[in-house]
Amino acid sequence: MHSLRSNKGGSQSALAIVAIVCTVIAVYFIVKQTRPKQQATSGGVFYYCTSCQKEFAAPDQDPPIKCPHCNQMAGVYLRKCKCNKCGKAFRAYLLKWDLDVKQRREQRRRGENVPYGEDESELISEPDTDNWFSSASPEGIYILGNIACPECEASGENIEPIFPKTDEE
Repeated sequence: MHSLRSNKGGSQSALAIVAIVCTVIAVYFIVKQTRPKQQATSGGVFYYCTSCQKEFAAPDQDPPIKCPHCNQMAGVYLRKCKCNKCGKAFRAYLLKWDLDVKQRREQRRRGENVPYGEDESELISEPDTDNWFSSASPEGIYILGNIACPECEASGENIEPIFPKTDEE
């Protein structure tokens, strides 16, 4: 009878250890996911001009925004990543909103009571194409789920987002 109590205590200890390990792993991934957003806020974000095909950095705004190179309203978010296997930085994908969605978002920021529409998802494109899809569509989900380094084809944990440098860095 005594040995049964010992086993029961051992099972509870093992369960507690598993719970602690799972909690530590969850906290690690939460911190890892939020850290790049804080960097993006402090250093701005990358944009790509679909008109003159140049990259630039600016404070975070809803795209499309005015390109400083050609003065066209053609600047879209450029999500850049770095491959931790080969060290190459690359363009992962582009994001923007339709102009009417952008206008509604700006109205909400000013405190206006503007209802949400069903079409308010971002539009996403692979970096070297002019094909835009809703980020919630099967095509958009495919683009987001298949980010890989063009040099060595690494993906997943080997890829990390990068942001413009801040003055403090």
